Amino acid sequence: MRKFRRLPSKQKKYIGFFLITFVFLTIAFISAMEKQHFYRRASGSQIIVTGFSTVTPWKLKAQDFTCEASLQIKDNALQEISGLSFSLPIKQLESRDPHVKLLMNDVFQLNEVEAISFKQSRQMVLPIMQKVHMIGYLTMGKTSQRIDLQMDYVMHEDKTISFKGVKTIKLSDFNIHIPEDTTLGVIKAKDEVKIEILINLNENTQGIEKILAM
Repeated sequence: MRKFRRLPSKQKKYIGFFLITFVFLTIAFISAMEKQHFYRRASGSQIIVTGFSTVTPWKLKAQDFTCEASLQIKDNALQEISGLSFSLPIKQLESRDPHVKLLMNDVFQLNEVEAISFKQSRQMVLPIMQKVHMIGYLTMGKTSQRIDLQMDYVMHEDKTISFKGVKTIKLSDFNIHIPEDTTLGVIKAKDEVKIEILINLNENTQGIEKILAM
């Protein structure tokens, strides 16, 4: 304290200004975090990948994948969504038709694709229409592509929020090549696939507690 008194008045002003700014930013940060609600994937979520082969349509579905997001809600209306991301291990994709599983295993294994993931970068929420226009990066294997994703959402009474969207992509855009020789011989997958996303999110109250405890 004595050393502080001996400092020139100019330095005291700088130190005082720094302390006031630090306190203000800390309060603002905590206030912003308290407005954010952290959510994680809930039961009933699923991602379906469908496409065509030279013989028949095919479908793969997964219900076990990671997904999280931060939502800002006011007066029971979604105002903002940030940090939405999901990661789906390829091994979680299943099909009732064992031939489909073999066919797509050939495609993914040859191209060293172990997961399909998405990470949001921008968004625009339309509360009246209950839609979200989202821009982010979809990654398959070693390649990421910027995509836009239109999603409808529903806020349920139990505070679960459901998001639903569809995106059609070409495997070749992700440097995924269809093998000439497959386990099933003449049956080959075609380039275009459709990804159907249904994500149910539940609030994760531990998220904000961990950040505020840092």
